[in-house]
This record gives sequence, C-alpha cells and structure tokens, in this order.
Amino acid sequence: GDEYIWRDSKPYVSLVDYKDAIQASAEKFGWSEKWKGWHKPTAVNGSKRIGVGCSIHGNADVGEDNSEAIVTLRPNGLAVIHAQVPEFGNGQRSSICKMAAEVLDMDYDKVQLSRPNSMENPEEFGLAGSRGTLTLGSAVVNACENAKIKLYAAAAPILRCSINDLATKDGYVFVKEEPERRLTWFEAMGPVRSISAYGKYDVDYSAPNFCINFIEVEVDTDTGVVKIQQIVTGTDVGQIIDSKAVDGQLQGGLGAACIDTEVFEETVVDKYTGRIMTNNLIDYKWRPFNEFPDFDSIVLEGQPSISKFRAVGVGEISGAAGASAIAMAISNAIEQDYADYPATPARILNALGKAKKGE
Repeated sequence: GDEYIWRDSKPYVSLVDYKDAIQASAEKFGWSEKWKGWHKPTAVNGSKRIGVGCSIHGNADVGEDNSEAIVTLRPNGLAVIHAQVPEFGNGQRSSICKMAAEVLDMDYDKVQLSRPNSMENPEEFGLAGSRGTLTLGSAVVNACENAKIKLYAAAAPILRCSINDLATKDGYVFVKEEPERRLTWFEAMGPVRSISAYGKYDVDYSAPNFCINFIEVEVDTDTGVVKIQQIVTGTDVGQIIDSKAVDGQLQGGLGAACIDTEVFEETVVDKYTGRIMTNNLIDYKWRPFNEFPDFDSIVLEGQPSISKFRAVGVGEISGAAGASAIAMAISNAIEQDYADYPATPARILNALGKAKKGE
C-alpha cells in the first residue's frame, strides 16, 4: 500500500501484494525459530557457528518501456507472431506462443514466432529487466484479440450473424449458440487473404516483481570456512506460464547471481598490467549444480489484475539480492558486521582478528 518512486520520478502503488509470499517463505525456512537477533548466532558448536540472513529484491522494470507485436492469421489455420523475442535459455519464445494459442483457442503447434531480428519485427526494447512476460506477452495477447475481431468481421456476413455471436477454435469460426454453423479460416478469409492485427503494451511501473531469500550459513571461526546450509527463495509470479522456466530461473539465479557472488566469485585485476586474472571458470570460482546446498522455493500465484493471464514473471531478481543475505548471516554467526565480497577464509579470519601477518 505504500507509494514508491521509480526511474521516471513518478509515484506508484504496487498492484501486486507479496505479503503471503513473504510469510510462506519465512515459515518454510523456520525464520521465527532461527532468528535470535542482530549479531546473534542461531547455534554454536565449538568453533562452528550458525547464522541466518534475509534479503528482498523488488523490480518495477518488469513493466518498463513499450512493446509491439503483429499477429497474422493464415487461411491454412496457422497463426504467425511477429515480435522481437530472442532465445537465450529463459523459454520466453515458447511462453509467448502459449499465450497466443490460449487466446486463439488453437493447438500450440499451430503458432509460429518470427526470427528475432529488427528487419521483420516491430520495435522492441528487449528482454532486459525481467520484462518479457508482462510486456511482450501483453502486446501479443492484444494483437491476437484484435485479429479475432477482424476474423469475426470477415465471417459474420457469411454466417449472417453479429460478430458478437462468434467464437473461434482450432481454425474454425462458429456461432456460439449454434456451433454447427461454422466456417474454416480458409472459408472466412478466402484463398488468397490473411488477417493481420497490431497489438501493443504501454509502459507501466505499477506491477513490480519480487523475490525474498532466507539463507543459513555455518562459519568455522578456526578456519574461516563458510558453508551454506539452507536456502529458501520465495516469490509470487502472478500466474505461471512455464513451470520449468520458473524453476530454472530460481535455481539458475541462485548460483549465478546469489550464493557464489558472496562465497566464491572474485574478479582479480593485476594492478601493474590492468589485466583480469580470473577470466575463466577455473580461476573464477563457481560451484557446479551438484554442489548446491539444500534449496527450496515458494512460488505463489496471486492472480493480480495486471494482464489477461495475470502473470508478473520472475527474472534477474531471483538471485540478485542473495549475496547480501549471506553477508547478513555471516555477521550474525560471527557476532559482528561483515560485508566483504567474497567471504574467503582469509577475509573471515581477518574480520575475527585471527588472520596471519601479511594476509
């Protein structure tokens, strides 16, 4: 309910309520039992101390910048989407096709998406800022809805009814109250005609996405070694469009932008030559998936009224704030502020006043 100011300097109030996601994630993690207060460890076992931390990241850029799309209905029953949607592993191309297939009530395999280039597609900002699901998805949905209106306008005189009486399914146009009265798209359009419609999304910063991270670490105060024991990540995506993509985004963000930013990853620059010395995944440490800690995610579907399919999405926020939660957990474990990245044993021992001379 509080106002926030985004980068256009205008005030907004979020259309999405994340209180349930926060509460469910905290309960899954056991926060009320583990949290003992600032600079207080959850448990102490000799030199090993347990600490917990929490971080939150919200991003209104999911609604940033305008999007455009053009959808063409072909007489052969295909729907072709022209939109600037590159594929780099986040599954956005398939999600866009799913939404179009749902609006047009047709098989997913009958929907095709143009190649990602600026010559044959409308203008587009790109899939930065976790924005694809809301912005491009809404533009494609809008184009599909407009294409249906044109399709009904073509079929109505033939079926002798109002366009409001018509629906489409699996490449047919039919009278809703008399489904036997129907035409194929071919019959409605003619053999050498197609129907194209334009759709758009207008920038809106009132529907931010959100992620909360709860993290438990073990710090060995004799060796300085930090081990992550448990992570719970929570969000509300509004409506899941692609469940595998959501899981992959949460788990991928966990490793790529969360835990190892604080624990392993470090860019080392030679101060004499200016060259980066950690320019590969041997020298630039990054754990493989089989070395991930215990990880749980809470994904709610709050169904906010922000788009036809009520999808907010989740992207870069899935791990961006996680490193700060680890720093907080270390601070609580060692009973003092700690904020150095990465948390190498030498840095932990130095914070504890135990580092050897010269380290």
